[in-house]
Amino acid sequence: MVWSDHSKIGFAAMAAILVFILGHALNTVLGIMAPGLHALRFQYVELDNSMKEGAENSTHSDI
Repeated sequence: MVWSDHSKIGFAAMAAILVFILGHALNTVLGIMAPGLHALRFQYVELDNSMKEGAENSTHSDI
């Protein structure tokens, strides 16, 4: 028969849909987390630079 192989096509389609959904879910989660992580990184870098000795060029050297 021409369509005797339809179960493999169905499995491939379901696997493709699953990969598509999981990929978009991961992208959404990373997109939500990114601004917070960048803000935390920025705060850490600024605090770390202002606490080092000889940080006279820092914007927060008076802390």
